[in-house]
Amino acid sequence: MTLIKSLSRLFFLYLVLNAVPVLAEVSDHSKLISLDVADYMVSGQRYNVNIEYKNVGTKVWSAKKGYRIIWSERGLRKAWGIVDMAGALDKPVAPGESVVIDFYLTAPASTRTAQLSWQLQGADGKPFGEVAVAKPVRIEYSDKQARIVMQLVPGEVAAGQSFNADFRVENTGETAWSRAAGFQLVALKRGVWGLDNIELDSEAHVAPGEIARFSASFTAPEHAGVYPFQWQMRQNNTFFGDLSVAVNVVVSGDANFLYGSEFVYQKVPQTMLLGERHEVVVQFKNVSKLAWHVGDISLVTLVSDSLAWAVGSVAIGPADTVAPGEYAVFRFNIQAPLEAGQYPFQWQMNHRHNGLFGLPSERLIIDVK
Repeated sequence: MTLIKSLSRLFFLYLVLNAVPVLAEVSDHSKLISLDVADYMVSGQRYNVNIEYKNVGTKVWSAKKGYRIIWSERGLRKAWGIVDMAGALDKPVAPGESVVIDFYLTAPASTRTAQLSWQLQGADGKPFGEVAVAKPVRIEYSDKQARIVMQLVPGEVAAGQSFNADFRVENTGETAWSRAAGFQLVALKRGVWGLDNIELDSEAHVAPGEIARFSASFTAPEHAGVYPFQWQMRQNNTFFGDLSVAVNVVVSGDANFLYGSEFVYQKVPQTMLLGERHEVVVQFKNVSKLAWHVGDISLVTLVSDSLAWAVGSVAIGPADTVAPGEYAVFRFNIQAPLEAGQYPFQWQMNHRHNGLFGLPSERLIIDVK
């Protein structure tokens, strides 16, 4: 009996030592936590959808890897368009974490009842996890429609600065607009520009087919950054019609927040004769968030006597736009001072509104004889 037990133990030990390890499967899976979407819509109007998912798989989700929310059926994409996540998965979602995916959709023109549903799509382009199925949505036709035919707004303003913007909006529906009836143009991102609603003139009556003008003064935020500027028509609490073109307005005020430069190279003689002229080359790399444009960006000297070399600033070429990651090469002529001595030579990038930004060039001392 003892021999049998010993053999059994040996056999068990053999199985353990020779067992093939089993690797945990790496997979995508999601659990639906919540879904919020209107159950009644008017064609042509815009509605918010809010979906919360929990990552119950073993992979990290991120938009950079190709994860996104999609319609669960092809017919829905054809009728409603591609889902725009608006950066919902820009921040990675690790296993065990939850994410709220918030986006807008516009109800189609057809009058019917629709069954809306969405699902997550993985890096391999395949849908996975639980499907978010909404209650049947009733869609009805609206006699209120609008088309933004013009929007004039500056692309860049200084922090805290006031500026004007103009819109032209065509009434493409069947109902006349007036201030008394609650029609107005409304900002989609509120609390940014000091004014969220633009009213019609008190005497205005915009009949179908006519164009309404909306003009107002706005105030830029106090802090530098890039801010959205987009508008839509609304009657009382109901939005309708097309959205204006989304414009990202640059609010400047702190040049180093938006602009950055990296010194690359400079070519200049170390010794010069009195009054002698030389061509020099200075090169900087654009490490900004924004492109450099003629009229906005220039190269300026850091020498206290800005005209010591007969030139104090050099503009970007009239046909040049230096995109982020590209290089700006400045070729220009300088003239040596008329008195012998040692003179500093150093340059830095400059923004016309906000001054110097980035790192300067290497400081050189040039011997003038």
